[in-house]
Amino acid sequence: MILMTLWLLVMTCRVCKASSESCTTDGTSLLTVRDAEAKTTQDPEIPVWKPFTDDGLCQAVAGEHGTKFKINRLGFNCESEGWSAASIEWKVFYAVTHGQPVPEQCLGTSFTDIFFLAGRKKSKLIRDTFMDHVDPSQTLNSLNHRSMNKLNFALMVTLSFGSASTIDPIRIGQGSSFFKNDWWIGGEGCKRKCFYEDTDGSEKFILQCGELCFSPTGDLDASRFDVKRVPCCWSRFTDDGQCRASAGREGTQLTQNVIGFNFRDGPWSASPASSVAFDPKFYLVTHGQPVRQRCLDISGSEISFFAGRQKSAMPGNVFMEGLDCNKTMSSLKQDCPGKLNFVFEGKLTLHGHGEGKDGASTGICLAQRGEELSQDSEPLEDQFPVHIRYPKSADKLITELTADSFPLTLIFKEYQVNIDTSGTGSGAPVEETFFVNEAGKVVVRDDVGVAARWKDSSTDVCLHPGDWIIEANSVSVDPEGILRELAKGGQLQVRVQQQGSIFKTDVFNSQDDMRNRLQSQAKPKQLQLLRQHAKGLPLLCVCGGKLQEIGLRERVHLLVEPKGENGVLTYAGRRFTVDQIIEMHAVTCDLCRKAVERTARLWTCGNGANTILHAQSYDICQQCFQTAGGSAGNGQVNGHTAAS
Repeated sequence: MILMTLWLLVMTCRVCKASSESCTTDGTSLLTVRDAEAKTTQDPEIPVWKPFTDDGLCQAVAGEHGTKFKINRLGFNCESEGWSAASIEWKVFYAVTHGQPVPEQCLGTSFTDIFFLAGRKKSKLIRDTFMDHVDPSQTLNSLNHRSMNKLNFALMVTLSFGSASTIDPIRIGQGSSFFKNDWWIGGEGCKRKCFYEDTDGSEKFILQCGELCFSPTGDLDASRFDVKRVPCCWSRFTDDGQCRASAGREGTQLTQNVIGFNFRDGPWSASPASSVAFDPKFYLVTHGQPVRQRCLDISGSEISFFAGRQKSAMPGNVFMEGLDCNKTMSSLKQDCPGKLNFVFEGKLTLHGHGEGKDGASTGICLAQRGEELSQDSEPLEDQFPVHIRYPKSADKLITELTADSFPLTLIFKEYQVNIDTSGTGSGAPVEETFFVNEAGKVVVRDDVGVAARWKDSSTDVCLHPGDWIIEANSVSVDPEGILRELAKGGQLQVRVQQQGSIFKTDVFNSQDDMRNRLQSQAKPKQLQLLRQHAKGLPLLCVCGGKLQEIGLRERVHLLVEPKGENGVLTYAGRRFTVDQIIEMHAVTCDLCRKAVERTARLWTCGNGANTILHAQSYDICQQCFQTAGGSAGNGQVNGHTAAS
């Protein structure tokens, strides 16, 4: 009680000084103690904050004829913190529109809800009382409104959950909007943080008041806030290292994001084996992206984080809090991070299994930018626009194919990108990006930052150091002609081949890492394209090619040589006929991953395997096509004949 009295004395004197008001002999602001009916020459429009009694009671008021008090309940969602009850540590002041009833037992709590009993009548005076000495940037509305209108009543209390509290008193007010009551929270000690863009395109933020962080629930219930302890922008790992599971918004995809630590250049370069340990604390994923409950997995020297990928400003801002660029490092040696997909923080321990090598620990913040993390791995892997694990040269070669070896997926080096260099930040000077090598090929220079500016905005696939530019706007063979096309700017169609001489054919099952990565990256975009087609747009594949409707047997005809019923597929010394491939369920849907039935029809991309965005080809079954917005049948797709 002594501490509370001292705080009140300091607060009220500061208020007096700030507003040039007179203070009473004990230092209390006249604004905070004068009666509701009284007016002053200084602030005639500001009503009085009425103090609660020492027992936390209100001054009972019967109210004008025809009025009645109502139970005004404000709830807080705090299950993620394990809190089960809200507590009002200090009941300071309250203000109700003149003439409205207030009972003596006016304020209380019930589990994580607080309730205030009073009549409801909106007035400008209550709004002005709430906002006195408070800036709009220090407030938050339960419906994410920016402008405060009239309020029914206002409270000033110190609120706590568990061991965390607002520290200073906060203000709580009730208004109404669209036939429902909404709530406001704010205070002189509060500030907005963690700005992000919601799924509807609106800007959202979190309000920090002391040790607590408040945010709108995001649903239609205007009488609740989400609350958690600081730090506001982060989510907290559980004690056993798990995340709070989230399905993400429609069209998002959960992805395994892997970062590896290579000790070849470190003090344990001679160690035969190595491992990492990670003690997680906090994580942050772009709003609306999915997160798996068991979100962290450690295997050897690799850490996997299971979450969706979408770059946004908030993870980048949070990552850089308290840091400068000199204290960060990128796997691609790029400058300071801008937008990031996600970020997580904890204690990293590196172990070297050699004599006298016990390991070393450090606190670290890890983040991902772009489509994939670049990792030290086999040669050329990090130049691909998607992550690919090549079989080790010592691995046993596959000499026999069985039914579960299918579908076959071929890894091609060649792909096509559509680049618009007219946009801000797009493209770079041709002489800084490309050169003609001794073989007469146009090659991308060894500068990751410059190469990354030549990017396909629809797929985020960009050029990489060492890439060979085979063709630009249909100009090929002539290197000077290719450079002239690249220098023209605007829309460019560029055919690219990854550097090196790796030509491999791999056999994948449904659990293969590359297959999963390719599908997880392509699926959300393909679903969006199908929905757009349902609205009358052309029927396109994720790679930009046209989808055509064919039967399963006709699809298999495209796999064999010569193409047609009499063709065969030769692989690893064996020959497979059309009927054998159908029996082996070699063709699967790239959206649901189910085998296409013998009598079913499907949609396949006309580009076949000539793009890295999908290996072999991209196939969509009837059910997925219809679910995504199409109405298939007899070659008709939403009234349009399927492209051929």
